[in-house]
Amino acid sequence: MSAAVLVVDDDAAVLRMRSRTLSSERFEVTSAPGGGAALAAIEGSTPDLVVLDVGLRDLDGLAVCRRLRAKA
Repeated sequence: MSAAVLVVDDDAAVLRMRSRTLSSERFEVTSAPGGGAALAAIEGSTPDLVVLDVGLRDLDGLAVCRRLRAKA
């Protein structure tokens, strides 16, 4: 069973590259284009790892991280 990874980045090219790279290493990858989308994705299923861009436009990565930690 492979680890589930959520990749969060608002730069579409970076998001594709990171997702493709992790998929090629046999990770189960889900992607989100922003902080709000990341929180919504995590509500559906909890990943084993989150690769999170700190400089997101809608809700920065640090705020996303704080919200995730508050739920834990």
